[in-house]
Amino acid sequence: MAKLVRVAAVSYSTYGDYGNPAALRKTILRETRERLDQLRGFGLNLVVTAESVGYYTYDPALPESLEHPGELMQLYVDFAREERCFVAGSVLLHDGNRKYNTLTLFDDHGQIAGSYRKNFLTFGPGSEIDLGFSSGKDIACIDTAIGRIGLAVCFDLNFPELRARYKAAKPDILCFSSMYHGGLMQSMWAYDLRSFFIAALSAVNASYGIMDPFGREVKFASSYVPDPIATINLDRVMMHLTWNREKFNDICRKYGDEVTLDIPPSIGSALLYSNSSERSAMDIAREFELVLLDDFMDLARSANAANRH
Repeated sequence: MAKLVRVAAVSYSTYGDYGNPAALRKTILRETRERLDQLRGFGLNLVVTAESVGYYTYDPALPESLEHPGELMQLYVDFAREERCFVAGSVLLHDGNRKYNTLTLFDDHGQIAGSYRKNFLTFGPGSEIDLGFSSGKDIACIDTAIGRIGLAVCFDLNFPELRARYKAAKPDILCFSSMYHGGLMQSMWAYDLRSFFIAALSAVNASYGIMDPFGREVKFASSYVPDPIATINLDRVMMHLTWNREKFNDICRKYGDEVTLDIPPSIGSALLYSNSSERSAMDIAREFELVLLDDFMDLARSANAANRH
């Protein structure tokens, strides 16, 4: 059945006094509150904030933790509770004597649904490792009322072993909070995970926002729309064209507007969405014996392994 989710990415755009952390923190908290306030009343289901928000509001004298949230986390909690909206919020958290760069998910009642600790910190002079942050070791893929949500942060995007763990977890949406754009890597993650991808970045990164499971733009930020909003349909299946394309016309004839069939010109696979309130995309895939993309690739691996001499 169609599963429509309204999502948004909140950028970071402050050009404040970086030599005065206390003043910068106050400015970013105010700006983030204002940016979130601008999104009220849109019926959003999920909002993602940029990594810079957590990074530049961090004050070691006012540490935040899951047990003792501070001003930034309270801002997320209030928005989530009042708007009945999930928030994937960037925040630097303390756990005992360790500190972590996290993307923490608040549910639509303002409760913590899960928290991801950045696995791959930056290293080198002035890096996160040099600054005393600890590296996380677990992924976070959280089942929620709106879908299965994965979380990743900045430098993480460069590591295929982390992407492989998320692929196995099968998120519907991967939330990416960053100070680094990622470029091609954003599209690679979206396509490899077969998931939607929401990137919340700083305003100096000209293109960011919401991508579909092919890694294509659904709604990106611009100078006119700094915080992109889009409605996405999570009820989907992805398949290779081989063994499937001959069935597409029959599916469209039978179900008409109840389905959307998306076939990009240069990828060799297709997405089938269900727009129906009676049947899911997977129901239709089973009815027409469609071979899903990952299953097809596994069959191809086996066939080639048997064919090697």
